[in-house]
Amino acid sequence: MQSSSATVTTFAERSFQLGTGRVTYVDESLLGPASQVSPKEDLLQIQFTERLVVDAGWYSGIRQFRVLVVQDHDWQDPIFSENARNVGTLLDAIERAIAFAERRVEALPSSG
Repeated sequence: MQSSSATVTTFAERSFQLGTGRVTYVDESLLGPASQVSPKEDLLQIQFTERLVVDAGWYSGIRQFRVLVVQDHDWQDPIFSENARNVGTLLDAIERAIAFAERRVEALPSSG
């Protein structure tokens, strides 16, 4: 199912097509230039359905950013996970996670 009015938003000066996703949380540092992005645990969350979310943040234990796609609130076993050492690769990973989530939404059975 194609969305005719896909949402476009900008993080760290890069445009992202969110498709059916909607931003439910974004750290203010992600709204400015890439050089200003802070390594914080909670940077971004995009909800695609009640069952599917993209989450990005800094993981101090591995000293890297991590982007996840989580289905059915199963944070222990994400269906997509990618680490990023810098903001450029973080943005690339967010883009791939959004595309992955959008394909997953299309494959999920409709509720109701």
